[in-house]
Amino acid sequence: MSWKYILIIFVFLCFLFWGLFAGGAPLSYHTVLETLGSPFGWASVPPVYQSIIWEFRIPRMFTAFLTGSALALAGCISQSLFRNPLADPFIVGTSAGANFGVTLALVLNIIYLRPGLLALPWFAFLGAVHVTVCVLLLGRKGGALPVNTLLLAGIAANYFFVSLSSLAATLGRNVLHRSVLWSLEGFAGANWDTFLAVLPLVLIALLALIFLAKPLDLMVLGDESAMGLGLNVGQFKFIFTVIIGLLTGAAVSVSGLIGFVGLVVPHIARMIVGAKHSRLLPFAFLTGGVLLLGADNLARSIIPGFEIPVAVITALMGVPFFLYLLRKE
Repeated sequence: MSWKYILIIFVFLCFLFWGLFAGGAPLSYHTVLETLGSPFGWASVPPVYQSIIWEFRIPRMFTAFLTGSALALAGCISQSLFRNPLADPFIVGTSAGANFGVTLALVLNIIYLRPGLLALPWFAFLGAVHVTVCVLLLGRKGGALPVNTLLLAGIAANYFFVSLSSLAATLGRNVLHRSVLWSLEGFAGANWDTFLAVLPLVLIALLALIFLAKPLDLMVLGDESAMGLGLNVGQFKFIFTVIIGLLTGAAVSVSGLIGFVGLVVPHIARMIVGAKHSRLLPFAFLTGGVLLLGADNLARSIIPGFEIPVAVITALMGVPFFLYLLRKE
């Protein structure tokens, strides 16, 4: 295993350990260790400590990691599909579509498709795919996707679908309250159910991408070059659009709108492991998860007893990087 992967896994383990202590309820080092061993009969601790560690903090950390991984993978695919370094699920409006899908599910009061199967990720997936297709169509100028038209199409999609979400949420006071709470709480409501709802969607997308790394390399060359090398461009564009929607829908359904992870992480990963997708995608998966896990831990730790929305942390980190890329382009 490369030292780069060893380092990112080490940081991941450090952030997991940090996250056990982050939060409104201060726990001592001794208490945390005893609580970790309590399910295995190594120690006996009050049930409240078991709930804090095993029912809230641990599933929250794994959900944050999985969400960051999903956004990073969606960003990698978006930048390759659009052939644009400024593309990411948030900027091009995909996240806004996923947000609209979740709001629609809340309006219709469809929380579970069946017992144990959350509906929000699937509604978010459909909304995300719809918007990605719209941006692909609106942002094209001839056979290319220039930066300006891509950004304009993404901004238009963002405003339009955020407005639709606001309109849908105002149909009922209860829906508005639930929608605002969901969009602001980030991972505060994460538990094992939300983690298990997102896990299969991200795993399906990750497994698909393992076999699609080479076609994604060809997509970066442009439509004509890819077709000249025997790639069915239309078919693969559809497949990658669905995967972007799957990843973005899974992420937004449990965390709300979180920007810049999908923009920043692919560039960091390219600088470290190169642009070949067989190396880029797995490293971006790990880096995105670690970045968002660290941001969520920081959001819980800056002010004792108070939690800053994790989207604020990622924006503070991501906006300067976005401005740098925009000036560079």
